[in-house]
Amino acid sequence: MAYTEELLESCRSVHWYAPPETVLETPALYLQHVMMFGLPEDVEVARKHFKQADWKQALDTAPAGFFSPTKWRHWQSELGGDPESPLPRRFDFSKEWWLDGIQDQSKAS
Repeated sequence: MAYTEELLESCRSVHWYAPPETVLETPALYLQHVMMFGLPEDVEVARKHFKQADWKQALDTAPAGFFSPTKWRHWQSELGGDPESPLPRRFDFSKEWWLDGIQDQSKAS
């Protein structure tokens, strides 16, 4: 796919540790970086090239620990989500998932 120089430059500014063409193969990765690290100019460029659904998908698939609480609330609000929704988490600590393995082992004894 051919990318505009404007998009490649924006990508370089927000995701500096991989070639922009590689990053843009996964639009959610680029958009997540724009949402977290981008300047208003980067957001403007990204809005020209990606649909609202792409932005929402990028936010919904963000890895745990990527967004700061402030950026998470801002983009949830901006994209029509619930600003009070919890940040992505690696584990659900409200459940005692870690006990399952221990209890299974004790039953086997």
